[in-house]
Amino acid sequence: MRLLLSKLPRQLTRQTLFTAATVAGYGWLAWLMPLFPHQTQLRGLRFFTPSLTEGVRYGVWLIALYWLYWAMAEAVRHGRWQLGWGTMAKLMALFALPLWFTYPFNAGDIFRYAFSGRISTLYGANPYLTPLSAYPQDAFASLTGEWADFVTPYGPLWELVVAAVAWVADGSIGLHLLLLKGVSTAAHLAIGWLIWHTTADRWRTVLWLFNPALLLTFVANGHNDSLMLLWLVWGGVVSQKRPLLGFALLCLAPLTKAIGILPLPLFVLAHLRLLPTWGARLKWVGAYTAVGLALAALLFAPFGSPWALALRLANEAGAGASFSLGALFLLVASEDWSWRITAGLMTILVAVGLGVLAMVGVGVSWRVWHGRSPWWATAILLAAYLVQALNFRLWYATWVWPFSLLEEPYPTQWRFGFYFLLCTQLSAVVYTHVWYYQLGRDHVQTHWLGVALTFLVPFILSRRRG
Repeated sequence: MRLLLSKLPRQLTRQTLFTAATVAGYGWLAWLMPLFPHQTQLRGLRFFTPSLTEGVRYGVWLIALYWLYWAMAEAVRHGRWQLGWGTMAKLMALFALPLWFTYPFNAGDIFRYAFSGRISTLYGANPYLTPLSAYPQDAFASLTGEWADFVTPYGPLWELVVAAVAWVADGSIGLHLLLLKGVSTAAHLAIGWLIWHTTADRWRTVLWLFNPALLLTFVANGHNDSLMLLWLVWGGVVSQKRPLLGFALLCLAPLTKAIGILPLPLFVLAHLRLLPTWGARLKWVGAYTAVGLALAALLFAPFGSPWALALRLANEAGAGASFSLGALFLLVASEDWSWRITAGLMTILVAVGLGVLAMVGVGVSWRVWHGRSPWWATAILLAAYLVQALNFRLWYATWVWPFSLLEEPYPTQWRFGFYFLLCTQLSAVVYTHVWYYQLGRDHVQTHWLGVALTFLVPFILSRRRG
């Protein structure tokens, strides 16, 4: 073996070892948290690692996996590892394969997707009106978990996708979950191809495809955010040459997940500023409006009016605070300052947050109108949403990264995104193991630690040179 290795170029040997170690790392996760036979809602990460020591071990594993990812990306960046698109895609698929058979340990949303598809396909009911608990006799009833009494908060395009998956799965729980993971994995791969096609930059493509936080979110947990991001990235790329078709693709993002509506005006402005007259701009605004309304009407047709969904999404963004700066404020106000958290106070906080978001939106729109890239503006606007939102989840951290990579590299911006993705994944240990085993389930102390790790540590690390 030593003789064989000595005949290989040193860098090739190193990258082979890094690749093998990465596959082994994901394989260990699949062994530790197997999807089969656990095809039901469990408590997640702490269920599979039931001690503080095991939680810390998971955190160390994640940091090691992130280091391997960075080492491979640096080898590509400095030309030591020449990868074509086909090789990058195959390596990503190799990394993703064990995660297909890993339990979705950081989120149970994939189970919600599965049941929602069955509501449409098997029972012919409207997932916007019918909660999951309406069918306690269903074979998938154990999948509903905390979402049993809720109706879907997703767009009609996603509901059509999960209905199609339910039809193909035909009652097999295992196949159903694998197909949903397949949809999200395919979207992740497609975004990688768009980054490669747009930038012709191996390094940025690898930073997207091989990122452990993205693979855990989109493959292991099967989150639909990858599909929403695909429409935004694809639409943004196409809109540079075919603006109306690009806008149609962009509109599919909020019709998948409502937050996708935020970047749409930025790409419209990027096109309108290039037109010579206000008359031409008004015509294009009319065309954009017609396309958006037509797509919404077409995709909502099987389900009814979108207004009730829009109201629920606004409520979801403003209530149920968790893992956020706003949640920390509410906890400190209620426990340390003895404030009474009323509906009125929540409304004020939401209004202030939306006001800040609107100000950021106006600022980045002005910059786009004066020639700044809509990729940059989208990254800033989505980051502003994450900072002000009362409701923050681990997978929201993925929203900013593709747009940072598509913008010409600004070291501080992409460094923050790099560390932000890692720290949000590590914060799961804080909100589960440290909270339960070390802090005596004290929510205030846990949020101080978790919010600092999620938002402050990436900022500090991104300011470092090197």
